[in-house]
Amino acid sequence: MLANFVSRDIDEPDFSPLFDKLREQDDELTKYILNLRKAQKRFLLVLPEPHWDPEGFHHSLLTALAEALSRAGISYRPSTHFTAALERIEDWRKQRPEAYEKLQNALLRRGVTVQQLTDGLKAHKGSFYEIFEEVHKEVAYGATFEPIAYSTPRDVFADTIKYLRKTGEWAGIFIIYDEFGRYLSEMANAPESFDAQNLQKFAEYCKRTGEEQCHFMVIAHQTLADYARGKRSQEEWQKIYGRFISGEHTLSVSSGEHEMEELIHTIITKDRDNPLWSEIERRFNILADEVIERNLYSNKTTQWIEQVLLRMVMVRHLPLP
Repeated sequence: MLANFVSRDIDEPDFSPLFDKLREQDDELTKYILNLRKAQKRFLLVLPEPHWDPEGFHHSLLTALAEALSRAGISYRPSTHFTAALERIEDWRKQRPEAYEKLQNALLRRGVTVQQLTDGLKAHKGSFYEIFEEVHKEVAYGATFEPIAYSTPRDVFADTIKYLRKTGEWAGIFIIYDEFGRYLSEMANAPESFDAQNLQKFAEYCKRTGEEQCHFMVIAHQTLADYARGKRSQEEWQKIYGRFISGEHTLSVSSGEHEMEELIHTIITKDRDNPLWSEIERRFNILADEVIERNLYSNKTTQWIEQVLLRMVMVRHLPLP
């Protein structure tokens, strides 16, 4: 729901059930949320794969950004890609003369010199980048050029956000990284490791983006402090923690005895116009009598059992003909 909320037009009909439910809980808060969202343009949603990337944290972010741009139909190539191509050419020239000679020959067959190619890349001309991608395969025995190997997420994301904002359609980028516990555990175990340092630097960058917004939300089963408990001193961990937002948010689903039923009741929308509803009502009456007779929810009223537990929750699991 959050992903849709930040990346789609808030006036789309699909959001109506959500805000109807919110109004039932708090009308003023609903108005505030709506006004806050309407004041913002939408965000490009970046969803890294929710598992540990063996090639590292940087790789997971950059590949997810490339997928997000493709998914949104945005044919933009960050300036860092051109810089990476230039660095690759320079590396061939200095370190691998045989590769550099293959580059010259591959370009010659296309009527282009190395100087023309590098000038085109410096000018960020897409046609020259495409030529480089072609000749790279010839020089590197069929290997596709991977610019992310030469780029840092901070530079790529900053460059991409500037482009997105110039289009007038986007406010920035919103990253939602699910199942992030392993990265946080790694950071707690070895905060000076390469990946942990990259994570902390990127979090610091997001914290300071200002108008060129890059939001970085991670979802894990424990808080940052929980992952560090017993591994780092409080003072040491506070330095790391400070790189993240000062108001860490946690969601508890265990504060109430029957909170899960209440939560499901809140998000399910009832459809009384459905012709099957009368049959559902009939079966609910039977189930309600049985729940009360068995004293399964002794501290709840009959009304709560009927309205919350049965009509709103068990409808999801009730088999109907």
